[in-house]
Amino acid sequence: MQNSNIFKQKNYDEWCATFSAADACVEPVLTFAETVLHPQLKAREMVVDVLAGSDSCKKQVGNPIKFSLSETNYRHIGVPPGEHSKEILLEIGFT
Repeated sequence: MQNSNIFKQKNYDEWCATFSAADACVEPVLTFAETVLHPQLKAREMVVDVLAGSDSCKKQVGNPIKFSLSETNYRHIGVPPGEHSKEILLEIGFT
């Protein structure tokens, strides 16, 4: 059996129970939709709205470094996945 299929055999709660006796940190890999709802990220104000054009905003994960006397100004959203793939692949020698 492939290693990646082993994790599919149990859900998150079942894996937490399996590892409860071990001195191990067990956390899920969250989707972005799950991430923006996570209580810790909400408490730390880690999800920010960034202007994505003249009339819309996109949610992004903010900078984890917080300073008490300054406000972080988010001005740019990320590019779509694969936006620069061709240029990067050409630069490292792929055709």
